[in-house]
Amino acid sequence: MGAIPLHDDDSVYLDDADEPSPAQSLVGREFGNYRLLQLLGEGGMGWIYLAHHLRIGRRVAIKMLRPELACDPVAVRRFFAEARAVNRIDHENIVEIHDFVHNEHGYTYLVLEFLVGRDLLTLAESESGVPLARTVDIMVQVARALAAAHDAGVVHRDLKPENIFLTETAEGDDFVKLLDFGIAKLLCAGSSPRLTRAGTAVGTPNYISPEQALGAEVDHRADIYSFGLILYELTTGRRPFASADVVETVAKQVTEVPARPRDLDGARDIPPALDDLIMQCVAKRAAERPQCMEEVEARLRTIGAVLAGGPVEMPAIEPGPSLADVSFAAVALPPLPHIAPRRLAIGAAALLAIGLGGFTIARGIEKGQPAAHASEAAPARAAATAAAPAAAAPAAAPQRMVPRRLQGPPLSAAPRRMRSARDKGRTPPPHLAAAPATATAAAAASAPAPADARPVGRYDIIPVY
Repeated sequence: MGAIPLHDDDSVYLDDADEPSPAQSLVGREFGNYRLLQLLGEGGMGWIYLAHHLRIGRRVAIKMLRPELACDPVAVRRFFAEARAVNRIDHENIVEIHDFVHNEHGYTYLVLEFLVGRDLLTLAESESGVPLARTVDIMVQVARALAAAHDAGVVHRDLKPENIFLTETAEGDDFVKLLDFGIAKLLCAGSSPRLTRAGTAVGTPNYISPEQALGAEVDHRADIYSFGLILYELTTGRRPFASADVVETVAKQVTEVPARPRDLDGARDIPPALDDLIMQCVAKRAAERPQCMEEVEARLRTIGAVLAGGPVEMPAIEPGPSLADVSFAAVALPPLPHIAPRRLAIGAAALLAIGLGGFTIARGIEKGQPAAHASEAAPARAAATAAAPAAAAPAAAPQRMVPRRLQGPPLSAAPRRMRSARDKGRTPPPHLAAAPATATAAAAASAPAPADARPVGRYDIIPVY
């Protein structure tokens, strides 16, 4: 009991309840460059104060380790491990720690960024159910922060709504800051020595994973379990293993499977994909849960897009190699057969004739003999046309081209001229031997060439009407 004199002649004695608490007694004191302005909260390991920098006036939060723990080397190392873990992660959704101090007076404290807002527990208790779309948006940010922590080799081990802080930014009021890595575990090699005795359970009973409750070795999948319990509570408005007894709560975490959120009485219209994700996260065996927070985040983003009625984000697909990346150096092509230039020229002329479709290429029979023009067969063709009915030949029939060999001119009695010098002196094949001329051929031979026949060297281009 203490006495505080109010006047010279009077004194008022205060009860013990009116005395300031050890945490409150530090308000107004200076620690290094900071003065403590206000006590913000108390926790199991320390106290949180609002403070400001004496020289630059910057507002910060001071997390002070309790004096009775400041003389415990294990507690001090754990406190320091929190600073190391947070700075190793370096993520926008995790609270920043600016400094760590252990002074000569025995005070140990962290200097953190000062946040304005409220934690997720306060939000859930102050509102009658957080909308599903808002819940998913908040938990996507939590998943992103945990994914960064796990990538840095840090397991939080105490994830709960009180450690998820919603602060105000220019983008909105639900920007997540993940707090309190006080019992975080560093998984990477060369980290600080074990601060938790083997077989010791650490965590909060309502959100502790089965492996933590049993004191077994844990990894990042313990955070996935706690994440699933928080998501379960936000979507249903109730805890899956609610009990007034701590031992019973921990026992349920190890042995009982919670009811599906969609099966609860009065449950909201929870999408099946969200229901499945929650149940997979709270699986008792770590191997049956999603194996990384990146997977949880991706699935939550898809669910959020469906709830918002927007486009669903599809997983990124690695682009295949472009043509510029493909090498054809090893492709072996078969050698082209040797074709005589004259044969190539004749083949090109044939293709040209087929493509044009409006002319006929006729070849001379042999050198020294006049080429038999297609006009030589004109009288026979004219006689056949006159014998046919008049309706069969319309007045304005389109032009068409008929190869000379289809018009039926006779072959010369002399052998056909050889195609090349190397063929000279060979006996012509039987089908090219001399044949008697027919009456039609004789009439065609004596007919004059039409005026519109245009001789072109040894080939005549003859329009056919």
